[in-house]
Amino acid sequence: MWCEKPLALTCAGVDEVEKAWRGSGRQLTLGFNRRWAPAVLAAQRVLADVQAPKLVVYRIAAGRVPDGHWYADRRQGGRALGEVCHFVDTAQALVGANIEDAVAVMGGDTSQGSDDMVVALRFADGSVASIAYGSSPPVSGKERIEVLAGPHQVIIDDFRSVHVDGRALWKGRQDKGHRVHAAAFRQAVQGGTSMPTEAMLGSMRATIQAADRARAS
Repeated sequence: MWCEKPLALTCAGVDEVEKAWRGSGRQLTLGFNRRWAPAVLAAQRVLADVQAPKLVVYRIAAGRVPDGHWYADRRQGGRALGEVCHFVDTAQALVGANIEDAVAVMGGDTSQGSDDMVVALRFADGSVASIAYGSSPPVSGKERIEVLAGPHQVIIDDFRSVHVDGRALWKGRQDKGHRVHAAAFRQAVQGGTSMPTEAMLGSMRATIQAADRARAS
């Protein structure tokens, strides 16, 4: 089963999907392709050897969407549940630990179409992440990720390059992992390595929790 994001609009909805998945004996993946991006996979190889907690700073210049775009439809969860979930899951993939807590604050002028928000995540291993999501145009790249982990500084620049401690580790055409994700799912369905479903469900729950708290504040 391949479910696009947002998987659900409430944590109870995620629970229902998880129950159905566990009872089905089948593979389940969510549309969180960035965890399969070459840049993320390269960074993971470096970060895997670091035992210390990590600090992740993730900046997104998402731009505004036109009137009528599905991101603007609150029945679809809006941009918080429909897009920010991508970045929560990418942070989880880089840290490699379960998300224990998630909060968010909203900013900008919502009457002018702003969707600015900052999400803070705490992980089970003591790592933390901040996701700064803005509706400014991506004039110098949409996404930039910096990870401070032990002695290392890892920078992913718009999924085109990875630098570790100031040296290039990987460079290539922008690739957000769509093809590798699809290939991994196909292999899992055919009996290969299972999908990281529990981690992705955790990312979706954390996004919903953060958005709920932001609306309540």
